[in-house]
Parts: sequence; C-alpha cells; structure tokens
Amino acid sequence: MMEDNVLYVGSLFEKLDAYLISNEYKEKLKEEKRLRKALNKFLNLFTKEKIKTMTKEDYCLGLENSRKSFCYYVEKLLNYGAISGRTNAYQKFVLYYDKKEKQFKFGDRRTKYRKGFGSEVEEIFENIKKHLASLIKDIKNKNYEGFCKNPINEMVKNKIAFLYDSENQIPIYGEKDLDIILTAFAIPFNSTEERIYKRIKLFDFYKKLELDKKVSPYIFMSFIYNDLGYRSLLKNKSADKNIKAYKLIDVTVKSKSDKSAIKRKSNKPIIINNANEEKKRVIGKQGEQIVWDYLKEHETDMKISDLKAWCLDDKIRDDSKGFDFSYKDKNGNEILVEVKSTSRDYKDKVYFEISAKEYEVMQKNLDHYYFFFINNINCDNIIKRIKASEITEFKPTHYSVGGECK
Repeated sequence: MMEDNVLYVGSLFEKLDAYLISNEYKEKLKEEKRLRKALNKFLNLFTKEKIKTMTKEDYCLGLENSRKSFCYYVEKLLNYGAISGRTNAYQKFVLYYDKKEKQFKFGDRRTKYRKGFGSEVEEIFENIKKHLASLIKDIKNKNYEGFCKNPINEMVKNKIAFLYDSENQIPIYGEKDLDIILTAFAIPFNSTEERIYKRIKLFDFYKKLELDKKVSPYIFMSFIYNDLGYRSLLKNKSADKNIKAYKLIDVTVKSKSDKSAIKRKSNKPIIINNANEEKKRVIGKQGEQIVWDYLKEHETDMKISDLKAWCLDDKIRDDSKGFDFSYKDKNGNEILVEVKSTSRDYKDKVYFEISAKEYEVMQKNLDHYYFFFINNINCDNIIKRIKASEITEFKPTHYSVGGECK
C-alpha cells in the first residue's frame, strides 16, 4: 500500500504544478477573492446570534428580496461547491416562499424532509433556526456526532459547515464524489460512514501533504474538478446500481493455450501511466464495494457468518493479507475472497492480474480461496465466482489469469 501511496503522491504534485500555471488557476484566484468578500458579508449578516432572531423573509427563497436571504447565499451566491440539482427548495431548505400562491410553503407530511421540523409554518421555521444554530455550534466545537444527527439536508448542512469553518474543510459535499476522490487518493474510508467524516479525512490528507502551503481549500477543490486534476474520474463514475439486481454465478476457467492464459514479462522498460493507475484503483474499490454489499445482502440465504471486510473496514484494514474479504460458510470453513473488476468488456472470458502475495495465499488455500470477478463494471451486474482449485493449471510468470468461462 505504501508503494501505491508514493506513486500516487508523485502524480498529485505533478498534476497540481501543471494546474498552478494554467489560465484557469488565475481565474479561480480572482473568483476566490470575490467569494471571500461575499462570505465575509454573509458571516456578518448571519451570525449564530442573528440566526436566532431572523425572520422568514431573511431566510427563504422565492421573495422579491431573496437575493439577500440566507438560502440564496448558501445555494446561489456563495459558489463554494455546488448543492444545486434535482432537489426542490423544500427538500433542501424545508421552507420556501411560493410566488404564485403568495405564501410560505413546505413539503407535505409524506416527505422525509419534514422529519424533525414540525407541521405548521411557524413551528417549522422556529425549528429551522434551532437546528441551524446547533449546526454552527457543533461544527465549531467539532461535535460531529451531534452534526450527523441534525435533520438539515445532508448537502446543505455540509456546505453550511464549510461556510462557517472554511479554513478547516474542503468544499466538496457529494457522497459519491467523496468516495471516488478518497479512493483515488488511496485514503482508507468506509463507504457507509457519514460524509462529514469522509470530508475530515480529505482535509487531513490535504494538511498532511502540506498542500495548504500551496493552495487554499477552495483552490484545491477547483483543482480536483479541473481537467488537469481528477475531473475524468468523477465524470466517468458509474451510475448507482441496486445491489439486488446483481447475480452471483459459479464459473470454471479453462485456458485456451499457455500463450493466451499467461501474460509474460518482456524485456522492454515498464512505463507507468499514472492516470491509468488511478482509474484501476477506483475500479478496484468499486468492485470491492459491490461484492461487500452483495455479501451483506445475501448473508442469510448464503448461510455465511463472521463476514469481515479486510479491504474496507478501517478498524481491521489489512492490505497485506492476500485477499479482500473472509467469512465462514455453513460448514464452518473460512472462505477467502479476492475481488477483481474491470471496466473492459471481456464478454465470456476472464482476465485479471494477481499479486505475488495473492498467488501465495491462493496456493495454500485452493479449496477455500475464491475470486469474485466483475466484468465491465459500469454495465454488467454479474459477479462471477471462481474457485482457486479450478485455475491451478495456470503457472504464471506475471501472475495473470486469462481464459474462457465454461
């Protein structure tokens, strides 16, 4: 893992140095100056004390003077990371002003966005102010447990957290984006944890590498989303899939020939493409998450127990074990699982690389070691399970497995 980190960090600084001489960087510096001025005005207008006494007009979108409202600043004016999208005003901010009906409105009681706010306009608004005050207090005191329990919309409260603590956070709020960025930066995390903790890990990474001496949190965010940074990874992220749509099938792998099954080393120098390495890392983590979700979903019907995620769980994380997951089957045998995934479409074929450690562990556990292979990860929903004892005919020099599914 350390080797991956060293490789990655070198790539990061190369990318960042290229960004710092770009025209977009110069424009972002000008934009940051404007944003900082607007942020200071916002913080003076909406102190924690003033939030307690603000009116609905001070808060809501939809009014003629709403360009000076709290919600307008948060969503529109302070462009420190976007929170716009398909969500409605009431989904983000609970309360808004309807110009046509000329009254303050909120979502009906069937929507989850009302939970924790009440059922009448005045009651809802008083609770909004209470939750906002608690949110600002919790983020300043680093009370993340209280922050997570706050019923304000996730995207909104994470952006508000940045606005009131902008020197100690990176302005990225989307959960899927955070997962991909943390994966690309080889930062250990659990995909099920609250996004504020993922954001803390991203900021700690930024500080640990002393990137704060080169760029501000806002500029670092801008760099990540730039073409010179990691935009392609974020742009090409796979769409969310329902894990219930996945199927697990058992396959055997038969080599067509030694030549097709084994990718031998050549005497030519190896050229490492950092972009490809980062993409492979992200695809690998996506595959691991899919298999983990599948195993958790089917834990009962597969009759498995003592399921452990050695590649995902921070508490037990160990990348040197030679496998990603382990569990006990119905007979009490320990099963070792190594996940392999690819963005390429091999159709009815299988191809993946394994490390020397994986090969060593596999050879010692042939009857209890399985590869879970996901072909064309962005499109397919089939997990192919391959028992190690059925691919022993491969004697790789480069530790690669290739062949046809039968």
